[in-house]
This record gives sequence, C-alpha cells and structure tokens, in this order.
Amino acid sequence: MNDRKIIFKELKKLMNESTFNELKCRDCLKNVPDILVDLKIFDNISFETETPSYCGNSDLLIKVDGKDDHEQPEKIAYLWEIKSPQLPIFQTETKHRIRPTNHLYEAENQLINYYSNIINDETFRDRLKTSRYNVKFGGIIIGRRDKLVSNKHNMQDVKGNYNIYKAIRSEYFYKHNNIKLYNWDDILDQLSREIHEKKYIKSNISFNEKSLIDNLDISEHIEVSISNN
Repeated sequence: MNDRKIIFKELKKLMNESTFNELKCRDCLKNVPDILVDLKIFDNISFETETPSYCGNSDLLIKVDGKDDHEQPEKIAYLWEIKSPQLPIFQTETKHRIRPTNHLYEAENQLINYYSNIINDETFRDRLKTSRYNVKFGGIIIGRRDKLVSNKHNMQDVKGNYNIYKAIRSEYFYKHNNIKLYNWDDILDQLSREIHEKKYIKSNISFNEKSLIDNLDISEHIEVSISNN
C-alpha cells in the first residue's frame, strides 16, 4: 500500500476508533516515512521498528541516504516515539496552566534514553554505517485534535492554553534538539497537502475530483474551490 489517498483513509479510520491502536497507526507510516524526515532530497529511505537498545526497543527508526553540505553521501537516522491517537497529550493543572500527561512524559523519557544509548553504541552505529552526529531526534506522535487536553472542564480556553504551553515546551525543551511534537491530525494534514499538491495542483477542480476528495474524507484538511463545468 503506497497510495497516499489510501493511507490517509486508513489512518483516519484508525484514529477514530475507541481502542488504542498505536501499532496499526505506526504501520501506516511505513508507507510514507519521508514525511518524518527533514531532508527534501535523498536517495533511499527505510523504516525500522522495535529497534533494540540497552534500555529497551525504540518505536521507529527511519534511515536515509542523503548528502552533506559538500554533496558527499551520508547516512542519517531519525528516532521517533509513537503513542496512540486515543491518548491525551496534556492535562489541566490549574484553570490557566496545563502539563504533559504521563503518556507524553513516558514518550519523552523513552526518546532521550534510546537516543543517548544509540549515539554511544559503536556497534549499533556500525550497523547503520553512520556516525553519532548523524543520529538525530525525530520526535513524538501522540493524540489527536479532540484529545489535546484531558480534564479540561475547568479551563476557559483549552486550545489557546494548549498552543501556549506547546510553544513554551518547544522553546525550552524541543527546539534546541529539533524534536518535533505532532498529533496524528498533523500527519493527516501533511498527507492531505501532498495529495492536494500532486493530484489537485490547480486552484479550481472539477466536480468529479471534489467528489473523490469527499469520498476520501480529506476535505476538512485542505482548501479547495469548485469550478462550474
């Protein structure tokens, strides 16, 4: 399965289920690992799950054959931690402050421990054929837009506080190491943009094309205008 429209539809279905299904959601990413790397141009990309290390198995390792600033080949590895879309990301602490849930704390702790272990494991780096400087943080994928904050009944502006706290956490914890915090709707947004750019490159689209978008249930993630034929 490598058609992004099919992947979009399957992932959205999994996100709307009531049961925790992070492994099935992770499997969807196998077909689109390029959306989780910083490089825009690369030769090969591969996807590895449950990579063993001294302190446990990392959820997702993406390996890329890219080029350095001097156009010389180099191998880069990105580490990601995956949590279920059904899990909240933050929870209220006061009416005006939120904090990470234990699920996010766990993902952060796993990510930094796996990263530290791998960059200091020469045998592992030899297997990847890369240097410690080319093992990079990818980030964390957890939750969805209607699961941003739990215990939110006491908070006046849930979305506003979420955006503020995420920005604070990014500024002081994530940005320095280029760690990304995504929810699963962010992944859907990226897929829908790519579908839109490749398949629906014109600003005006025909009725049949719009019907296809509706059937795929991606219309809420992209902006389109309809031309009258």
